[in-house]
Amino acid sequence: MRLIGHLHTFSFRRFLLNDRYTLFTLGLLAVLLGYSQISSGYTAWRPMHYLSLHTLVEMAAIILALMAVAALIMGYQRQIPRAIVLMATLYGLSALFDLLHTLTFPGMPAFLGQPASMDLTLRYWILGRFCSVGALLIAGLAGAALWPARSRWYGCGLGALFFMATCLIVMQGTALPVLYEDGKGLTTVKIMVEWTFVVASLCAGVILYFNRKLSNFVDTRQLAAAAWITGLSEICFTLYASSYDGYSLIGHVYKLMAYALVFRATFLASLKQPYSQLAQTKQALAHAEQRWQYALHGSKTGVWDYDVLKNDAYHSPQTHRMLGHTNLEILNGPAEHIWAQVHPDDLPGLKQVCHRHLYDGAPAIHHEHRLLDAHGHWVWVEVHGQAMEHDAKHNPLRVVGTITIIDQRKAQEWKLEQTQGRLQAMFDASPLGMALIDAEGTIQESNSAMAELFPHTQAPLKKARLFNGLDGKDVRRLLVDWREYIAPPREAYFPVTFRREYQLDTAAGSNRWIEWNLLALANEPLYLVLAEDINERRHATDLLTENAALYQGIFESGNAIKLLIDPVHGAIYDANPLAADYYGHDLSTLRTMTIQALSGEPESNVKQRLMQAQLHSILQFETTHRTAHGEYRAVEVHIGPVRIEGDLLMFCIVHDIEDRKRAEQALSRANARLKTQSLSRKQLTSLSKRMHGATTFEAVASVITQDIPSCFPGTQGVLHLTIDELSDPTEREWAPDIPLNVTFTVLEDIMIGERCIGSLELDTPLEDAVDQEWLQQYARDCINSMILAVLNLRLRERLHQEAYRDPLTKLYNRRQLDRELPARLSAASDTLPLTLVFLDIDHFKTLNDTYGHDMGDEVLRRLAGMIERCLGATDMACRFGGEEFVLILSNESMEGAHRRVQSLLDGVMSEKVASNGHVVEGFSFSAGIAQATHATLDPAILIERADSALYQAKAQGRARIVCSAEHSLSHSR
Repeated sequence: MRLIGHLHTFSFRRFLLNDRYTLFTLGLLAVLLGYSQISSGYTAWRPMHYLSLHTLVEMAAIILALMAVAALIMGYQRQIPRAIVLMATLYGLSALFDLLHTLTFPGMPAFLGQPASMDLTLRYWILGRFCSVGALLIAGLAGAALWPARSRWYGCGLGALFFMATCLIVMQGTALPVLYEDGKGLTTVKIMVEWTFVVASLCAGVILYFNRKLSNFVDTRQLAAAAWITGLSEICFTLYASSYDGYSLIGHVYKLMAYALVFRATFLASLKQPYSQLAQTKQALAHAEQRWQYALHGSKTGVWDYDVLKNDAYHSPQTHRMLGHTNLEILNGPAEHIWAQVHPDDLPGLKQVCHRHLYDGAPAIHHEHRLLDAHGHWVWVEVHGQAMEHDAKHNPLRVVGTITIIDQRKAQEWKLEQTQGRLQAMFDASPLGMALIDAEGTIQESNSAMAELFPHTQAPLKKARLFNGLDGKDVRRLLVDWREYIAPPREAYFPVTFRREYQLDTAAGSNRWIEWNLLALANEPLYLVLAEDINERRHATDLLTENAALYQGIFESGNAIKLLIDPVHGAIYDANPLAADYYGHDLSTLRTMTIQALSGEPESNVKQRLMQAQLHSILQFETTHRTAHGEYRAVEVHIGPVRIEGDLLMFCIVHDIEDRKRAEQALSRANARLKTQSLSRKQLTSLSKRMHGATTFEAVASVITQDIPSCFPGTQGVLHLTIDELSDPTEREWAPDIPLNVTFTVLEDIMIGERCIGSLELDTPLEDAVDQEWLQQYARDCINSMILAVLNLRLRERLHQEAYRDPLTKLYNRRQLDRELPARLSAASDTLPLTLVFLDIDHFKTLNDTYGHDMGDEVLRRLAGMIERCLGATDMACRFGGEEFVLILSNESMEGAHRRVQSLLDGVMSEKVASNGHVVEGFSFSAGIAQATHATLDPAILIERADSALYQAKAQGRARIVCSAEHSLSHSR
């Protein structure tokens, strides 16, 4: 019933996501099914050198089983769980039966006078499987009752007796069932026994998965996976037709994996105690981290720490909370575990940045990549880091850094990409052939309409030469005109539109009229090409010019707006129905109007173009026409002379190009916007790198005041920033005298946690809502970069202090002593002596045992304070370890040092120390003094002399000061 209750609350989602051993088992099942599917259509696979492979795998399994037995038996001193004793006994038997199975396998030498045979080796195999499966069943069914430690030896003895009796039965018995027949394969008895083991293994795995009684002694989840894998191996041993085929080898490999999991589950139990102690240490360190965690929480920034030698990474709780993890240890562990959380596309770049900083001398780690959060979503983060500790060879030992979520910034960049995508869609959907080319004619971008016009280039058109492969009557003239167009400097012709008509070969036929438009793009060395098949339009114009009798039919048909105009006064002589629909006037009204009334240009320009059309026969230009609703729309006009009943009139074909013009303008604006925003992002990246590279707060403030104006070109701005570590606030104002038509103001506070440390104000003439929104987000990103730089520098200074200070007494620690003493000794001489004093509190252990460690800590702090007060400006005090202190007295004689230490001892012996209701009235210390001479400039020698003098003081009764052998001064109280 208890098992049914477990099954009722079983969660398949948790099962698949959190149990890696179960997933590993499912993977092995998939491999077996895949091999079965592949091998079903082919001859059974027979591995080469099967006997060697079989022996190697079996010996490895035997070693793992014996190691598991050793871990089970030797891991307990006083009492041992009943299930553990039985498991150890059965796995020991399994190892022995596996050894006999290996030695009696066909192809091996005769064993104990009996030739190797398949039937004999399978009997030992069945016994080994019986023991291993029985061990897992017992582990699942047995309780956690404890037996005396001597019971393990009883189990070993009983197991040995069972082994010897079984071996005698197997070797002497002739009535045992046959398990394998040569030429036929496995017998029914063997297959039934194996399937019995399969069912027993699966049941043992389910029981172990839900049974937590032994979870304090072994990893039951791993044992459950081992049971299931054992079942898979037994399935393999029911499928092979020959003892040398692939199923047999796979079964042996799966059995080896199951033994490995059993060993891992049992061996790791002995490692729990050190990890428990480690958890307590981490809890103590959490209090020290709490202060700077509060500051990082306000800036939405986490901290990470990587120990290179231990390959151990730590992420702060803030990092876990930012990613939605309730388990605050999920991101801690070896580097490989952290790499697994990084998006596969971003992982190589992150590894390269880290390697360059750690081993190639790059200044710092700075990278943006995607990280997996608790909900399975990829979150964009920005990582900064720097190696804080190095060994003597300058190899990195510890790397510390910060991590910030930048999803909002990435979302803004994605919006920009969407805008560009919409423009690209307009570009691709245009009915005109469109392409972007460089000065060499190489196509950078094009749409499908261009490929339909000129199929010789084939899709995609990118990187093809547009002019290569063109053919037709006017190809040479097109190339000449193109070279003339790009010959002058871009500034000289950039506003000029190139528009020509050529006869070229297209997919629709040879020597068709193509209208060719070129426009140089602003801010880029590219040209926009518009190609349109106007063969029908040109043909219609020619027909009108040559034969006016066809006018009426052509005039009334087609899908173009057509007008007949008096060239002298501009009166509209006639119009087709499409013109009436377009302009919004009925035909009768249009015939009473003039072309000047429709045109959006001055009347003088209209008359001039009518005159040019008469002189040049055909004229083409762009202008604007006004509709009856007052809307001005861009149009393209083709006008030429035609005679109707002897009268000279101007025949106009009008095409609406408003949508094309808007698309060109939108594309130009989008390109300009993208370039401006890209330059601003580069400036911010440069500012961020310089700020994070600064080593002092003055340098950070200097970088900010110098570079902040370049991040906001075209704006007026004021920055106020107060950094606690600097005496004066940082202020910067730029472009105050430049006249701007301010339409939008950005005012953002600079916050660290709940505290405002400054503000950023920007005045800008931007009117577009998209640009305003981008500028506001960009200002926030800039502020976040400044906050991150300040917090990063504070963290580095704090870590430096913690590395060289003793946390209890606030004195320097032994690491600082090892750095400082050699340098000071190198400057010592007879005229500038260096004196080293070793202090050790007397009876400190008794004091701790009597009054408690709180009193001991208070005594250490009180002595450290008194030592600091007696030091000179060039002196130094360190806590050497425990209750030992070291004083370095510069330019002090042995006698002077003796007087100063004696004065300190007098003060200590009269000092009262209170803690937890107890009072200690006076305590003492013993001291040893040594002085540097020309012959003792080695730090180790000087320390040894002072330490020897200290032990002499202890031996003489404590509470006294003894100088080294070179001096005879000593004093006691």
